[in-house]
Amino acid sequence: MTLGLRIGDTEFEYGDTAQVELTNVTDEPVYTGNRTKYNIQAYTEDGWQDVRVADEEQRFGYEDDAVEHPPGEGFEWPVELTEAGIVAGTHHAHAEVCPELSSGRYRFAFFGITDGAVAVAFDLRR
Repeated sequence: MTLGLRIGDTEFEYGDTAQVELTNVTDEPVYTGNRTKYNIQAYTEDGWQDVRVADEEQRFGYEDDAVEHPPGEGFEWPVELTEAGIVAGTHHAHAEVCPELSSGRYRFAFFGITDGAVAVAFDLRR
């Protein structure tokens, strides 16, 4: 494992801010995509589903940047657990959260790595 993904708590109330941190846990530099390559996902009967969506005409576009993380460094994301908060701070102003957040199991998934994604789960109460 080259990256650690942590969240400040595992249970949140609607409106709380979750502090998420991605850290290089090796002794060598690690490269990832840029910090915008993440989504919040809800656990459903069909598995994990993105909650931040856009219509067909306004798909998500991401820059294909490589970001170097020296040992012990990475990204930090404060995510307000509201519909507006999940969209705020991203470069996807056209996105929306659908359906509205409800009580349940969620996860923050960062997919800016070459072999899939790293994720950390949490419970949300509304």
